Amino acid sequence: MFADFLEICREGRLEDSDELIADLASALEEGRIDANGGAPDARRALAEIDRLLREALADGALKPAEMMATGKIFIDAGLPPPQCLKEALARVFSLLTEAPGAESQEDLGAVLGEDAFKVGDNPFDIYDHARSLTCILPDAAKIAIIGHLANDPLAAQAAAGFLLDPDDAVAIATAEALAEAAKKAPVESVALERLVLIRPWLEPARRPAVDAAIKAMRRNALPAEPAPAAKVVKCVATLCDGSGAMQFAMAQKVGTRFRIAAIMTKPAGVADAFVLDGLPKREMEAVLAQVKSAVPTRETDASTLARLLRIALGDNLTSKTPPPFQIVQAVEAMGLGQICPDCASPSEVIERLLADAPPASAKPEIQVAELDFVEGWFEGVADVESLLKPVKGRQRRIKKLLEAYLPGRRHFWARQCAMTALVLRAGRDRIDTAWPQLARAGRDIASDRPLAEIPLMTRVAEETVRAFEESL
Repeated sequence: MFADFLEICREGRLEDSDELIADLASALEEGRIDANGGAPDARRALAEIDRLLREALADGALKPAEMMATGKIFIDAGLPPPQCLKEALARVFSLLTEAPGAESQEDLGAVLGEDAFKVGDNPFDIYDHARSLTCILPDAAKIAIIGHLANDPLAAQAAAGFLLDPDDAVAIATAEALAEAAKKAPVESVALERLVLIRPWLEPARRPAVDAAIKAMRRNALPAEPAPAAKVVKCVATLCDGSGAMQFAMAQKVGTRFRIAAIMTKPAGVADAFVLDGLPKREMEAVLAQVKSAVPTRETDASTLARLLRIALGDNLTSKTPPPFQIVQAVEAMGLGQICPDCASPSEVIERLLADAPPASAKPEIQVAELDFVEGWFEGVADVESLLKPVKGRQRRIKKLLEAYLPGRRHFWARQCAMTALVLRAGRDRIDTAWPQLARAGRDIASDRPLAEIPLMTRVAEETVRAFEESL
């Protein structure tokens, strides 16, 4: 499929490739997931795609538009744009803007900015399109596009998403562009409210520019419009899977229809979010069923969702990984109000939990290492195969993990216990009563106690070796 896409680019028929681009992004996403799971065929396919791309760049098959479309494919598949692609476009962009009579950066920003308006009237969709379109552009070009977006009332709401760009310079330039635009035209109240919502999620270096933008927008803000009344139908949260990912969602009734807002988190913080509006009841229930299908799930409440989100946003700050812009839409839909990050360590979260826990029972407690969901708790095969391949025998491999690899993963597995215990605490069945024991196991993991003495970590090592041997 990628070879076919490159051939279309060579023939100058990019406008005929929309369906292929969508299919290719979907296939690449599947390949990424399979490769992360240790599938050798998927890894070979991704390596071959990298080779094909380098060849196409070397023989000049890709013009700037084709390069940007290629970058969008990788971004839509959840893959980082290849460095060779970014470097090639940076060279082209430098030639375009420095040659005599060439378009200025501002002109290029206007052209690309207008393209971003073609995806409807949802600012989150506009931002997604603009972000994936500009992902491989140099900062100067990206900033030019953002400046153009900020001058349109609707697009300015989308431009606010670049406050969460990984690059400080882009985020600060975005705030400055929004402040300048606010001096020229009235500002929608929702645009101002979103900046106020986002501000605590940003690193300190970005906040002065955002404060200036908020101040400028307040001077010219239109009156706020009330949001439609929404009734909470159900809140659910998944337990952590083996990679540390979890998902929580809220279903609401808005008028005669239903809405679902969901947020996905990983160890580095909030990773994704979505909102589905105007659903009939059966579709709402189908989406909830899909959320529950892959990982054990518990019903909970809005306060628990807010607590999980605060910790995840704290992880974003600690890892210096800004959350995605779509989280704004999800928080607004859930009606959670201002969410300030909680940068507590796993040990601190666990101590807070145990402060509310009942005392250890005199009767035998549930062994958390034997719970069904722990079967999915193991290290990625790709991360441990070089360590385990030279070792022969199952027990030797388990011992090797406990002594040479898992000690460096104490923080991860303590966090796994903390977040899962938070979800289980809201439940009422037998498994859910194990949350204090799970929290205590997390406390042991975070301590200096030898991992071989912690049954839960022995189980993790066993499951990791099982997955590794199955991959062979």
